[in-house]
Amino acid sequence: MMTSYLLLLGAVTCPAAVWAQNNYVHGVELSVDGITYDVTHTPGVIALSNAANELLDQPIVRLDGTELTEAEYEDLSVGELEAGTLQQALLQTFTQEEYNALVQGKDVMRLLLVQRSDGRIAEVAFFIRDSPRTAALPPEKYALLERNIKSYVCYSLTAEEKQLKFVRMEIILNFARMRLFYVNPEGGTPIGPDAELKE
Repeated sequence: MMTSYLLLLGAVTCPAAVWAQNNYVHGVELSVDGITYDVTHTPGVIALSNAANELLDQPIVRLDGTELTEAEYEDLSVGELEAGTLQQALLQTFTQEEYNALVQGKDVMRLLLVQRSDGRIAEVAFFIRDSPRTAALPPEKYALLERNIKSYVCYSLTAEEKQLKFVRMEIILNFARMRLFYVNPEGGTPIGPDAELKE
């Protein structure tokens, strides 16, 4: 849809809230490992968006600079997340113990990504349910996950999408449904099917 994603990140009129053992304070920027995050929340959800993000709430435009209409955007043929690329980002981010805890807790995380026409993931934003596990992960873990998403995640663009300056993707990451294989003396640990992908 053409609706601005960052409307979901807009400040809400409430006192500053502290979640997850003081890691995330509403309205207070958080700098970690060279990344600065804008921290906001709506009831039950923490939103972390890289302060350098510029395209998440911008209109979708073609390479020649013309903007897509609402109807054109709705009719746009879309590609797919390349198999295994998100799994690789997760494997490089979480230990098996950390991942198993997220699986057992049936945690869900929403990711918003921007991919440029050159195939590079340029922007990432996280929407984290305030659970004892995802909200309690340290900021360093989200910074590492962002870097690994940008390094490993790949999205196969359609011919139509290749005519755009960038595309936006929404991934609903249901940890209990994502299959990962950790290398250890006892062999891999398979966990569920792939994550869901929306655009």
